[in-house]
Amino acid sequence: MQKIIKVTLLLLAASFIFSTLSFSQTQEVISYLCEMGMNYYNQAKYDDALVQFKSVLLLEPNNKTARDFSERIILEKDIVQKRALTQADSNSIGNYNEVSAALDEYKDTRKAYSNTKEGSVQDKPSPSGNILGKKSPGDYVSEAVNAVEKKLPVELSGEYRVGFGVTSEDFIWKKANADKEGVPREKNYRYLWGEQGYNTYDEKIFDKLRMDLVTKFKSPFNVGTQIVLDPWSFIGHAKVTVSSTVAGVDSVDLNLKYWSNTGRTLNEIYRTDLGNIINLNEIKVVDNKTTPATVIGFPSWFINYNNVPQTEIDRIYRPVRKLFADYTQTNYKLHVFPISDESEALTTDDPLRLSNNHVYWEESPWIDSYEASRVFTRPGSPLKTGRWIRRWSYVARESSDDYPHYLTFLRGMSFTGDFGPVTLEAVTAAPLDFWNEYQQANTSESALRLKYPWNEDLTFGLIYTNKLGLVGSGIEAVNNVWGADTKFQVAPYTNLFGEFAGSTFDASEVNGVKTSYNGLAASLGIDFKEPEEQKKGFYRGKIYVSHLDKDFSPGLSNYRFTRRDDSYWSRNIIFGKLSYEDQSLVYGDGTDRGRTTVGMNTGIKSFNDKVDTRFDLRNVHSDTGAYIETVGRLESTAKWGDKLTSKVLGYYQHLPKTHEGYDPIIYTKTIYNITDFFSEDDSHPLNTAIEGGKDPSVGSFGLGLQYDFTNAISWEGIYERTNDPLDFPRSLLNDFFVTDEMVNGVLYDKVVPFLYDQFYFGLPPYDYYNIYKTKFTWWPLMDILKLTLSYTKNDNKFATGIDDNVNHIGLEMDYALNKKWNFWAKYTYSKIVDLHDLVVNSNFSYSGHNNVFLGVRYNLREDESFTFLFGEFVGYDSEYLDSNWTLSTVDTQHLFRFFYKKTF
Repeated sequence: MQKIIKVTLLLLAASFIFSTLSFSQTQEVISYLCEMGMNYYNQAKYDDALVQFKSVLLLEPNNKTARDFSERIILEKDIVQKRALTQADSNSIGNYNEVSAALDEYKDTRKAYSNTKEGSVQDKPSPSGNILGKKSPGDYVSEAVNAVEKKLPVELSGEYRVGFGVTSEDFIWKKANADKEGVPREKNYRYLWGEQGYNTYDEKIFDKLRMDLVTKFKSPFNVGTQIVLDPWSFIGHAKVTVSSTVAGVDSVDLNLKYWSNTGRTLNEIYRTDLGNIINLNEIKVVDNKTTPATVIGFPSWFINYNNVPQTEIDRIYRPVRKLFADYTQTNYKLHVFPISDESEALTTDDPLRLSNNHVYWEESPWIDSYEASRVFTRPGSPLKTGRWIRRWSYVARESSDDYPHYLTFLRGMSFTGDFGPVTLEAVTAAPLDFWNEYQQANTSESALRLKYPWNEDLTFGLIYTNKLGLVGSGIEAVNNVWGADTKFQVAPYTNLFGEFAGSTFDASEVNGVKTSYNGLAASLGIDFKEPEEQKKGFYRGKIYVSHLDKDFSPGLSNYRFTRRDDSYWSRNIIFGKLSYEDQSLVYGDGTDRGRTTVGMNTGIKSFNDKVDTRFDLRNVHSDTGAYIETVGRLESTAKWGDKLTSKVLGYYQHLPKTHEGYDPIIYTKTIYNITDFFSEDDSHPLNTAIEGGKDPSVGSFGLGLQYDFTNAISWEGIYERTNDPLDFPRSLLNDFFVTDEMVNGVLYDKVVPFLYDQFYFGLPPYDYYNIYKTKFTWWPLMDILKLTLSYTKNDNKFATGIDDNVNHIGLEMDYALNKKWNFWAKYTYSKIVDLHDLVVNSNFSYSGHNNVFLGVRYNLREDESFTFLFGEFVGYDSEYLDSNWTLSTVDTQHLFRFFYKKTF
């Protein structure tokens, strides 16, 4: 490891030295860039060539070679495009292929030209791919990969990474924990909490070697594996029992879970024999032994516990992340995976999506764990029912630059077949909790999907899912779901759809208690949606009805975040782009367990397609008929010539009058750090500050303008008036207590969630407040240098950095010198209420914070790079987007980080 670090430091130093020297020798740099540009040009790599010639013009604006080639490239690309478009109907499906063919033909012409005397630059030295002139660490990796692939019929790919960090006090070679990031948009219970005064983030400092190997036999049989050596390959656990200080009163069995990426055990929640709730903090591990730690339960129970004794960690080495075998025939494929991940789960396309429905950043329901029922020893011996929980699967994630990398495994097999008109998909699997031994299993699940196209317009489908809760060698809980669906195309881009489903749940719990319930679900509607490139006039519309009983139990799907509510982007005006994953989450449709929803939405372009209007409306009741909400949304975007764009947004969520003592906005199942207790409970937490009979409805109005002064200067301004109290950071102030509940003659343990100190945020009817936002974007050097200045003034001082509604001034610079060098500089001054100071000290501290971030990346090749970072900023290497701008840390982090990455 020390050798790797030394090599990395030397290479980084050499890179920066070369950069400094080369800029002092301008003419040599210009000559080098021109040669590189001509080389790319003669290979018909026009975009790459244009970047090089633009770089030359930065150093010498009147350089004739760069000017001539830039103009020639732009002209030739225009000729190719026009030629392709005249040869193909722009509305036909084959247009893409014909354009590609025309481009390929033109590239061949350019290559032939480059071989002539006039076009050749063969007599000139070609620019080296590596400016260091020596082999990089990745070269040795590539050579090893090529050697393996030459000797064996395999395809080998993977990733090699080295990272370390430096502060004024310490050298860090390993520090990473994806759990610090919380759910997307940083809704983390650690946010701006504690004496440090800043929210935590994942430092992502670690080393990694990942190898994916797949055989390429000519026979139907092939195998593959994924081997990973990183901190998450070295884990362990330690089992220990902690008793109360007064012997015989209470005790708790702990299974401390250790992982090498932090050098500590997890922070966890346990239930004692009496039913007390224990919050256990992280425990540092030294010399493979835990250090002493305290155990604290509810203060109101007046029980003190002994410290966790020093305990040796039982190590587990887990380098194999995937192992699978495929048997492939013409019309079917059998896939066996002794170990793999949640990607093996079957995701169905039925209207209710009864298998694997969840948001992209959330762990799959296929990797839930089953927690067995138990009886507590306190008076009355209340029963805690068994349930599927998500805490281990959500926490067990490896750090990465994209979403997500869950480390709970799946073991099983899948089958896909195409038998004439009938297609079949089937998966059966059992999850493996990250800290369990391979032979252990507490859950098993299966799913089957059949589809039969009656003709070109009509399709029928069937679905079945099964989920078992296992205890020891027996089965404690069984969940079954059956569904039938159909889709009928009544006109181009117009489909009638419907689905009917039923579920059963049966559990045989401790003390002979039997639990059984059944539920029904249905969905019906008509959907019209034109392809993106054909949007004209009335281009989309949907009318739908959905009903899910409270007792309907889709064990392999959940709807907590996918379909019940509107997202931030639906309630606010944005001009920026959304990621592909976020686009599907903008609009809610109210669908969830225990709900009946009637809704519709439309999309209309008018005034010669210059005005695009989107309207959404839904009415939601509980399955018993109780009123839940009515939501209406209208957004209109207008193009006023080539430069000016306007947006108008109106949003209103009508809610029933408040019930005293219950929060009207927040649901227990969406307070993510406690959803294990309430994931199936669509109720509101206690909130003693709420008075009854008040109107908690939420409204919002917004107006936005975007004006492009030139191709290089753009401005946008947004005004919004809303009374949205937001669930964050309000939902951070939560806790729960334990009580008993008698149901049908059985005494059950009941955990009750509540919110506290909510009067700080305002109470129903919620007051309206203003948000003013503006942003300038300037490209002073074409596509090479970009400057962004943003400003937000929000009357709601509790707004946090999970989006750009936080009070702030921001300046960002993105500088792409060429394909090799990228530079970033970000500065944000923000003002945020310190919740910790407010709650603990009753001090309303609305103070300013400065965040400085600097970054440099040198790309040795497309698949190999060095990165230097100072501080922390989410999405530093992507353009300013409303969908991903997040102030992960409000204060400057005085941390230098160096990363070397290579994919092969």
